[in-house]
Amino acid sequence: MADILNIGTSALLAAQRGLDVTGHNVANVNTPNYSRQRIEQSSRPGGLLSGGVNVDLTRRLNDALLETRLVRGGTETARLSTFDSLAQRVDGLLSDPDSGLGGSLDSFFSSLSQLAADPASTATRQSVLGQAQGLVSRFNSLHGELSALDSEIDQRLNLAVDELNSKTTALAQLNHRIATAGAAPTNELLDARDQLVQEIAAQLGVSTVEQDDGSLNVFSGSGQPLVVGNRSIPLAVGSDAFRPNRADLSGAGKLSGGAIGGLLDARRELIDPALEKLGRVAVAISSQVNSMQAQGATLDGSAGAAMFTALDGSALPATNNTGNAQLGLRISDSSALTGGDYLLRYSGGSWQLSRASSGEAVSLTGSGTAADPYTAEGLSFTVSGSAADGDRFRLSPAREAAGALQLSLSDPRGLAAAGRLNASASLGNSNGARIGSVAVTEPGNAALSTPVSIRFTSASSYSIDGGPDIAWSSGQSISANGWSLSLQGSPAAGDSFGIRPTAAGSSDNRNAQSLAGLSTAKLLDGGRSSLVSAHSALVTQIGSTSQRAQIAKTAAEALQTQAQGERDSLSGVNLDEEAANLIRYQQAYQAAAQVIATASAVFDSLLSAARS
Repeated sequence: MADILNIGTSALLAAQRGLDVTGHNVANVNTPNYSRQRIEQSSRPGGLLSGGVNVDLTRRLNDALLETRLVRGGTETARLSTFDSLAQRVDGLLSDPDSGLGGSLDSFFSSLSQLAADPASTATRQSVLGQAQGLVSRFNSLHGELSALDSEIDQRLNLAVDELNSKTTALAQLNHRIATAGAAPTNELLDARDQLVQEIAAQLGVSTVEQDDGSLNVFSGSGQPLVVGNRSIPLAVGSDAFRPNRADLSGAGKLSGGAIGGLLDARRELIDPALEKLGRVAVAISSQVNSMQAQGATLDGSAGAAMFTALDGSALPATNNTGNAQLGLRISDSSALTGGDYLLRYSGGSWQLSRASSGEAVSLTGSGTAADPYTAEGLSFTVSGSAADGDRFRLSPAREAAGALQLSLSDPRGLAAAGRLNASASLGNSNGARIGSVAVTEPGNAALSTPVSIRFTSASSYSIDGGPDIAWSSGQSISANGWSLSLQGSPAAGDSFGIRPTAAGSSDNRNAQSLAGLSTAKLLDGGRSSLVSAHSALVTQIGSTSQRAQIAKTAAEALQTQAQGERDSLSGVNLDEEAANLIRYQQAYQAAAQVIATASAVFDSLLSAARS
């Protein structure tokens, strides 16, 4: 009777355990990342004095490979979601007709074309200055919006790192509980551990290594430990080595994945390129328009003054420099700027220049003095003070230019619509030669406005103001005092030409035409891009990046949904299945109770027979 009773009791306890586990599954049907459980049973060895069933363990239905796939997919989805949201904002800012730069550029150059058509009109001149101010305001606004996004990335980085550190601290504590639980930690602890890993991966791409005691070590993509056993190593937000007000995580190696990776990618691929390329357009407009103004004459007959403020780059010293060297950085040729920042390092008694993005060495010429500055790719700079070995500077030619651009001309009469000089041919000339053009080559030449008379002493020589003969051949220009004159045809001996400054009140439009022509002139990228095409390329690049990010995010979300579905098919709670299990275990419980009741009845019968 004892064997039957023991068998029935073991069956009853097994069925009760099954009912408990099934009820536990049903109760956690909506618990995030819960892995359903089931009991594992085995038959007790049979024989005359044994038998029944053992509940060996409560198994957690979970696949480590599926969990790893979920973690990997989650970190990529979080990265792309963060990147995509910022990309759409930058794209909308630059491409929108109201907030973008394109409309202001078109309006400014259109007003210059109107000036060329009516150079003496005060209303037209005032319109040019109004459109110029609108262009400046648009540059300033775009720079401000992009800088605000950069500051927002700083704030979001701090919040994301705080969230990450909170999760890694919680995981370290959970590791301790799992390790101290011995060989059989509760399934709920393991579920909580997997959930924390997924939340950590949503902030940063990580890898995990499970230890013999069941704890989980977590490392960033660059190999930096974040959790080792029951100890967490916080990720710290520092300051940029050259811009102390900018958050930086470079000390942690190259971080990627998750919200943090998305923020860093957006800064590197969206914000910095947009600021730099926008700044290069601003630099080119300022330098070229100002240069063209200097070559023309105002309504008062004077040389044109700068329309915009002159823009120069920034030389940012590293915060850990120990020397007292200072740099004076200038943009000597806006068309030669190649884009991006440079790193200047003092090592072994000399300065070495490289690209900040790739580390590629860039050739330097000059000695760094005011008379012979260092030059490289459209930049020139002087060095004063003494540098210590290892001192560094970040040269940023155009990043802040769009925000620094200002209108410096306020008087519409100061617009230099006329050519600075006029060339005329004497009425007694042989008509064998005529004036081609006269161009200003040195706007600052003190003798530029001095009237000059040119007389050909023969078909192959001329003199200036009665000076010595100068040899001349067909097609050769005549230059003096900062101007250059070209002739068409063949002059004869005795032919003469005069160069005079443009008189006040002139309706000449030569310089206005040149100003309007700057819209299509190849002024950037070494003569390959115009102002309009450079801006269009920036808008296209950001738009393309935004579109790719959106497509990639959609694909990543689909893969994540698929991975979650596969995980749920194994580990998720199915209420229909659990209802069937409840009935099955209930019936087993009732049957086991009947076995116990039968054993009791048989035992009572034996006792009755023994008493009688």
